[in-house]
Amino acid sequence: MLLSHLCSKLCHDLVGPISAIGNGVEILEDEEDPAMRKQAMELLAHSVELAANRLKFMRLAFGAAGGEGVAISLTEARRTAADFLADGRGELAWPIAEDEDNLGPDKTGIKILLNLILIANDAIPRGGVVRIKLSRLEGNGRPVIHALIPID
Repeated sequence: MLLSHLCSKLCHDLVGPISAIGNGVEILEDEEDPAMRKQAMELLAHSVELAANRLKFMRLAFGAAGGEGVAISLTEARRTAADFLADGRGELAWPIAEDEDNLGPDKTGIKILLNLILIANDAIPRGGVVRIKLSRLEGNGRPVIHALIPID
């Protein structure tokens, strides 16, 4: 059931940019006006970037992401999450922590973090800011992820 929902989510997130690419190609086939052709090319470029950002995020959040034993850096996770949210309703606020190199969760932790960002973004249908803060839990030194979701 979970796999079915993930596949549905991936298709839902890609149908918009892929449809826009199709529309842009249709416009280019029939349009002679240079200004309209330029707009169509801009639509194509934007839609391709949007689809690529969504695919990269989904690959990091759900896929093998580099293979067995390959680490995912917090910098890469932050950049991927920011790109994923850049053209949607949510905005990412994830400052760089002072001791980030020593704080970072392992690959599984980063996947969990990206999933939390995805859930937080879906929880703000009218827009808002997804705030991420990493810190250490007092006592055992484990990294803790704080995901703040605005509630209207």
